[in-house]
Amino acid sequence: MDDFADVHLIAAHMHGPGIVHKKGAAIEDLSDFAGLKLRGPSRPATLLLDKLGAEPIGLPVPQFPEALSKGVVDGGVITWEMSPSLKLDELTDSHTDVAGDKSLYNLYFIWAMNTDSYNALPDDLKAVIDANSGLETSAMAGRAHDTGDRDGFVLMEDAGNEIATLSEEVTAKIVALGDEVTQGWIAEMTERGLDGVKLVEDARNAVEATRGTASGTDG
Repeated sequence: MDDFADVHLIAAHMHGPGIVHKKGAAIEDLSDFAGLKLRGPSRPATLLLDKLGAEPIGLPVPQFPEALSKGVVDGGVITWEMSPSLKLDELTDSHTDVAGDKSLYNLYFIWAMNTDSYNALPDDLKAVIDANSGLETSAMAGRAHDTGDRDGFVLMEDAGNEIATLSEEVTAKIVALGDEVTQGWIAEMTERGLDGVKLVEDARNAVEATRGTASGTDG
């Protein structure tokens, strides 16, 4: 919680797995990424796309459909959940996921308030915020993403689009390239005077602990 000492934390959650959505056939091997102009959602994901041989293009989500329709990009990586609102059932032909129980990328979100603004509220309004904060609110957000992912998947499937999963062998190669991105991030953090190795270790331990807890629930 020390990381959030400067804000009043309301909730924390992640969205669902990031999928490669593109025009044309689904991706089967790393070589299929070569030269593809793909919308990237975040700096780490963009760095991974670059290592895969794609040409990552940073675009805000609302600009993605227009870029697809005009041929500015060949596709992009985004969640199943966002696919219907972006009309990816019409603008793309295939959707490729990685093998296993992890994902090509995820994004982490926090809902937070300025601490001074929270403290300035009357007690009755603080109580409303407090009643809608914490683990239950975080779980609610997670369930909403899960529901959206299921709905998005079904819509793309019903549209007749190709839905594919990379082999474990190809996925392992992507994981190895992802490790290179992580090592680069560690080096960057170390240059800033932070303990990059410890930060990554703490993050991985937190993820594994959370996955272990979630495995016994339907959340």
